[in-house]
Order: sequence, then structure tokens, then C-alpha cells
Amino acid sequence: MRRAILIVVVIAVAGFAAFMVFQKINRITLDKDFVLNEVNGKPFTLSHYAGQPIILSFMLARCSECKTEATFLNRIYNKYKSDKKLMVVGVGEDKEVEDFVKNLEIIFPVVMDEKHEVAHLYNAKKVPHLVFIDKQGKIINEVVEKVLDEAALEEILKGML
Repeated sequence: MRRAILIVVVIAVAGFAAFMVFQKINRITLDKDFVLNEVNGKPFTLSHYAGQPIILSFMLARCSECKTEATFLNRIYNKYKSDKKLMVVGVGEDKEVEDFVKNLEIIFPVVMDEKHEVAHLYNAKKVPHLVFIDKQGKIINEVVEKVLDEAALEEILKGML
């Protein structure tokens, strides 16, 4: 009887250990997580989207290239959002971004980074600045001061989706 109990305990402990290892392996974290409010005031946490590709778009309302790129990103986001294949997040650094979002009818989340904490975290010193994060939460590409059209965005996304 003691032997049977010992075997059950050993199996339970081994099963629990295997479960914990599996959980650790499958837990995807982002190297550079953040929590900010969206322009509508709703809290946004980047790590909630861990496990799916993410494009961060650092933008300023007065940047004409940012407006052009945001239009392309809007279409890309609309194409992939329904099956959660891709998350696009705008990171606005000025109050005017609220009007920018409204006027361009941006449908992806845009967060307010007025203290430039996220810009500093991602070393985004110039705009437009795109950061491509893969499913494992690693930065795989960055594009700075260059507007990517939809075809160029799709090409980068091929390796991410």
C-alpha cells in the first residue's frame, strides 16, 4: 500500500513539474512591455497581445509622412485584425494625435506617450518610426524616417505571420 501511494505521489510530482516547464516554455513575454492610455482614455497593455505579431508606429500629428503611413497601417490592420493575426499600435507623442486619429479614422489603438517613456524604451527619436515585433516578442525589424507603402508592409509581414 505504501508503495502504491509513493508511486502516485511520484507521478503527481513529475506531472506537476512537467506542467510547470510546459507553462514556462509557452509563456511569451515582450522584452519591452508598456501600459499607457489610448487616446480615448482606455488603458492599453502591450503584453496583452503577446503571441501575435505587433507593429508599433511612433507618430506625431504634424508629421505628414506619419499620416500617410497611418493610412497604410489602417488598411493592413483592418485586413488582419479579425483573426488576430496582427496587432498595430500607434504611439502618439503630442495632444494633437487625438485629432489625427479622428480625422484619419484610425481603427487601430493609438496610445498617448506624452512623457516619451515608450519612445525612450524603443529608442524612437525620429518619426515615422516602425517597430516590428514577432510572435515571440522579439524586435525583428525597424524602419525609421521612411514611409512604407502597403506592399512593403506586406513583404515584411510575410516573415511575421
